[in-house]
Amino acid sequence: MSMNRDGVQRARSNYLVNAGRWTESSAAPLRATWDPDTTKRRSLYAGMFLGGHRLTNGQLNPKPFTPANISDGLSKTLCMSEGLMPENGSDAATFDSRADAFDTKGERWSLHTTNGPNTSVRDRPEYCGPQAHRPEINMPCEQNASGNFIQHAARSRHPGNVQALFGDGSVRGISDNIDLAAWQALGSSGAGDSSGDY
Repeated sequence: MSMNRDGVQRARSNYLVNAGRWTESSAAPLRATWDPDTTKRRSLYAGMFLGGHRLTNGQLNPKPFTPANISDGLSKTLCMSEGLMPENGSDAATFDSRADAFDTKGERWSLHTTNGPNTSVRDRPEYCGPQAHRPEINMPCEQNASGNFIQHAARSRHPGNVQALFGDGSVRGISDNIDLAAWQALGSSGAGDSSGDY
């Protein structure tokens, strides 16, 4: 366990769970999609774990969630993938909220399939301190000051791919060159989209 910049205890991991797709700019105004009755939002954006949640008074709350809720199929739905942890002892270790597998704040425990694996697009964690933006080691980021629509990409230290765990228990290497539509389809649990061959 370590402490974040707020003094909150956290545990870190190189493997993060799939929260799905939350920040597509081509979507309808994102604020409007927070309505708890918007099943379209859940079906389009929900990952393997958030698909069974409901929004109540601004908070996501779990409800019973089983493989039956994953209508895209367990073998076609991403469960977890790699994420990168800031280096110990650096400013980024405190001022970088990525890889917080357990934390009392926000969606730091998850990854998103908005962008492809090992993308050069900057992550948007809640905390991205002065030393946290490290594109030279595949950890680009910019501070998400609002705390809304936090975004973490799947990332790895080995070149060309990330390791991914699927809902059926299989583990596969996913190429950085995967078609973005296919990667996003793997990120959704009930959108009815197809990842095709990848």
